[in-house]
Amino acid sequence: MALASMILIAAIAFSIAAYVQYFRDIKNGVIVPNRWSWLIWSVATAVEALTYEAVSDDWMKSIVFFIAAISCFGITVRIWSEATWKKPDWTEVVCVIASGFALLLWLQFQLTLWAHLLMVLAVPVAFVPTWKSAIGNPNNERSRAWGWWSIGDLLTLIVILVRFDKVEELPFILVEFACHAVVWQMQRKEK
Repeated sequence: MALASMILIAAIAFSIAAYVQYFRDIKNGVIVPNRWSWLIWSVATAVEALTYEAVSDDWMKSIVFFIAAISCFGITVRIWSEATWKKPDWTEVVCVIASGFALLLWLQFQLTLWAHLLMVLAVPVAFVPTWKSAIGNPNNERSRAWGWWSIGDLLTLIVILVRFDKVEELPFILVEFACHAVVWQMQRKEK
C-alpha cells in the first residue's frame, strides 16, 4: 500500500473517531456545543468539500472533507433536535451568507476557485462562537475530539502534500487545522 494511502486511512480514522467522540460527549452531556456553529459547519463543510474536489480534482485529497461534511450533518441533526431556539449572532449570519454566495459563485458563474477561497475565509469566522464559548466556559468544549480533529487535519495535510499539485489545495486544510488546534489548545490549558 502506498504511503499516501496509509496516511489517508489514518486521517479518515482520526476524523471519524473525532466525530464519534463528539457525538458521545453531546449524548452524555459532557459538552454544550453551539447549535448555530454546527449548522454553519454542516453547510460550509459540504460546500467546501465540493469546491475543494473541484479545485483539486483528486478524490484522495477530498475524501476526508466529504466524510466531515456527512458527519457534521449528523451532529447538527443531533444538536438541533435537542437544543432550544437561539437567535444567530453576527458571525453565524455572515457564514450562512458566505456559504450561499460561494454556492452562487460556483454554480451560477463557474468561479470555483473564488467560491472555494470564500469558504476558506468563512471557516475561522464560523469558529468565533465556539472560541467565545470555550473562553467563557471551557467545559462547553471539553472534548478529546478537538485533538483528534487536529491530528486528522495534520494527516490530511500530509496526504495533500504527498500528492501536491497546486497551491490552491493548501489554504483550506491549513485554516481547518489551525481552527481545530486553537480549540484543542484552549481546552487543554483549562485542565
